[in-house]
Amino acid sequence: MGISIVRTEQALKRLIVLGLFTRDEKGNLSRSKKSYRTTDDVVSVSMKKHHEQSLELAKESLHRDDISKRDFTTVTMAIDVKKIASAKELIRKFQDDLSDLIETDDQTEVYRLGVQLFPLSKEMN
Repeated sequence: MGISIVRTEQALKRLIVLGLFTRDEKGNLSRSKKSYRTTDDVVSVSMKKHHEQSLELAKESLHRDDISKRDFTTVTMAIDVKKIASAKELIRKFQDDLSDLIETDDQTEVYRLGVQLFPLSKEMN
C-alpha cells in the first residue's frame, strides 16, 4: 500500500489498542465491527486532512492504475440546494450497499471509494 513495514505495524498496533481490530489465536487480524463511520457533518481538521489525502491518492491512481481497475466519473448538475441533506443520505446508503456487495470472503486488494458533492458556483453577495 506504499507505506513502510514499521509504519504498518505501528498502525495495526494502534487499531488493536483502540479496539477496532482483533487478533485471533493464530495471529490473524480481523475488524471488530463490519464497518466504521465517522460522525456526519462535523467540522474537523483531522477529517479535512483525511479527505485531502484521499484526493491525492485518487490523483495518483488516475495516472498509475489501468482503467480496468478504477472508475472516475463526474456529473455537473444544477440543483435545488434544499435537497442536499437527502442527497447526502443517498450517497451514504450507496456507500454501504457497495461495501456489502464487494467486501466478500475473497478479499485480495484494498480499494478506497471517494464520492464528492460540492458547489462549483460561487455565492453572490
